[in-house]
Amino acid sequence: MDNLIGENIKQARLRAGYTQEKLAEKIDVSLSVISRLETGRTMVSVAKMQRIAKVLNTPVGTFFER
Repeated sequence: MDNLIGENIKQARLRAGYTQEKLAEKIDVSLSVISRLETGRTMVSVAKMQRIAKVLNTPVGTFFER
């Protein structure tokens, strides 16, 4: 299964210098949610994607780029 969005979220998180734990704290979800999003085990909602993009200071569209 292609995990483009999860991988792009992970890369944006790393560029921003955040751990999974810190990102989870910033968007008020559990660490396991971030882990599952990045590995493609769960889908990310539009609302969560927008919160993640805001915290990581990156456009939402970045998550869809190859």
